[in-house]
Amino acid sequence: MSKYDHLDDAIIDAIGSGTSTFTSICANVDHEVRVIAADGPKDKPECRYVDARLQALRKQGLIKFAKGHWSIA
Repeated sequence: MSKYDHLDDAIIDAIGSGTSTFTSICANVDHEVRVIAADGPKDKPECRYVDARLQALRKQGLIKFAKGHWSIA
């Protein structure tokens, strides 16, 4: 179990419920990001955690990005 599992689930849930832009996804998963960021480097902005997880989920084939919006693959 990865320390990012809860964040990944929250991102997928947010996208599945119609949230499709990076900014709105960040706003929806704010709590999960803060929990992870509390243990991470202090100079890393919280939005970078979401960006990294979006790309990881995209590479796993779980989500896709097209025409400026994220969606479930």
